[in-house]
Amino acid sequence: MKDNKRELIKLSVSDISNWVSCYKTTNKLPSQFVPCSKCNLGIVMTHSNLHGRVLKFGGVEKLLKSFVCKECKTLSKPIETIKIKKEKKLKQLKSIVVDEPVIDYCNPIYKQSPKVTVTYKDLIRNPEMCAKMTDGQCWNVQFHLNNGHQCEDKRGNVCSIYEHCGVQSKNVSKSTQKKFNGNKL
Repeated sequence: MKDNKRELIKLSVSDISNWVSCYKTTNKLPSQFVPCSKCNLGIVMTHSNLHGRVLKFGGVEKLLKSFVCKECKTLSKPIETIKIKKEKKLKQLKSIVVDEPVIDYCNPIYKQSPKVTVTYKDLIRNPEMCAKMTDGQCWNVQFHLNNGHQCEDKRGNVCSIYEHCGVQSKNVSKSTQKKFNGNKL
């Protein structure tokens, strides 16, 4: 507990009375270090700190006899026991078998009701149904997205339901538009 920066000061009863008389006459102690009553190591107390401590302890003599440094106070406190919470065991989940249906990009299915199922091939065969079913959404999404939001790829191939498609955002080149009899897109 010895510190190289702190002086070891042992005060006898006569030394304490000398320090008290010095404080009363000069308003200072003979040393800037005040000894701890437990470890006898000096603690620096300057003018304002010293006067505050004298008032707190009720006099210089009581300060010199009962002052305890911070290190001794912390060592004298009882050690607190810390409760460690037990870790909860995680329940092991049963392995679940997931049936992943394979998505058929070429043949999307739309169920209008439990009895009627519409496929991509049905849209190709029936132009009226194609216009009705594709009114708000593209049925050949992968073709549309893979070609930069175009209904025509780089080779000039057009979506198979393009002619009867009801999507408002259809987009092809001008030469392809002429092939479809000038239908407004």
